[in-house]
Amino acid sequence: MKKNVLIVDVKYKQKLQISNCEIKSPLEFVLEVPEKVPAKVFNISSDMGYQEIGYYASLLAIARNNKVLPEPKILQNLKDRHTQYINDEIDELMQSKLKKYKIRKKFELKCLHGQKSD
Repeated sequence: MKKNVLIVDVKYKQKLQISNCEIKSPLEFVLEVPEKVPAKVFNISSDMGYQEIGYYASLLAIARNNKVLPEPKILQNLKDRHTQYINDEIDELMQSKLKKYKIRKKFELKCLHGQKSD
């Protein structure tokens, strides 16, 4: 049976208690001796930038044949300059089209990608 591992910042580690889930800091996860049983790893560490410990914890989890969420490649794509440029361009276009409706507040649209769980 797969175990669940939640990787969080050190400052939150002591505050969280979740049944059926091991809670670890990114450094603890990187330095631990891997178990033979694959795990589901949920990495919500704030150190997810390129070459930061949270990012390496996710890469190591993949190397250990664990299922990792979010995947490092998705995080890198979100931080890509080209992706940010497209987001800014869409926002400018949307705001200019909505000006004719004389909306006083800035309109914000959030797009979430994923699958609906049943």
